[in-house]
Amino acid sequence: MLGMAVGFGVTFYLGFVSKSYRSEDDIEADTGLPVLASLQAGDWDNPVDSYLDVMYAPNSEYAERIRQLRTSVLLQLPAGKTQKILVTSSTPDEGKTTTTLNLAAMIAKTGKSVILVDCDLRRSGLAQQFGWDMDYGLSDYLEQACDLDQAIYSDTHMPFDILTSNGAHAQTVDALGQDKLAEIMSLLEQSYDVIIIDSPPVLAVADGLMLARAVDSLVFVVRWNETPKQAVKKALGMLGDARARPSGLVFNMVDPKEYFREFVGGYAYEE
Repeated sequence: MLGMAVGFGVTFYLGFVSKSYRSEDDIEADTGLPVLASLQAGDWDNPVDSYLDVMYAPNSEYAERIRQLRTSVLLQLPAGKTQKILVTSSTPDEGKTTTTLNLAAMIAKTGKSVILVDCDLRRSGLAQQFGWDMDYGLSDYLEQACDLDQAIYSDTHMPFDILTSNGAHAQTVDALGQDKLAEIMSLLEQSYDVIIIDSPPVLAVADGLMLARAVDSLVFVVRWNETPKQAVKKALGMLGDARARPSGLVFNMVDPKEYFREFVGGYAYEE
């Protein structure tokens, strides 16, 4: 009993003094936003590995959590028009691209036509990670080197289309202004039910604030026990100043062994 009491006391103390978030209750109370889903950390080297998990192990616990995120996001969106969703975070390396990719896959499984738009032009790497042989991409369209339909990539093994760049193109960032973004959204709305945007981190560059105002739902990713609380508050404050309030949070890369309240004894179907 004494050992249990000491263990609980240490856990409580660490949660109290932590400079990052370790529980859903803590982050919801601090931000005033709901946690749409908590996603456990996986043994993946890149977003491709996690995507394969979602697509080919659909009954895994991670896939169930992405399914929960899909439901939470779609229930908040208006029906009868193209739904635009943006995924962002405070800082790099919080898992927003992985989250965006898997959310796109899970929404596409419902039969909706989906396109993922990679607007993180400075760090665009999906084409290389998946090994896509692209003639054109988003950066080429922004440089007026091709039409938008030429820049969209379709992979027969993926249930959604991609608008990304073949590598990082920081020099084209300034071309993605409000007018050009509105033009892209208007064209995509003619062909897709859902547009999902992977945005740069809010604190890293200013692009995310502009993108956030062009969507119906904003999903904000926070890395469990890693992202500083002050970074989260600063980014949310900047989004608020831009009149772009997130629909909710994704608590990402949770360690299931430590975060026992959410994951120990978690329910998953048999494979």
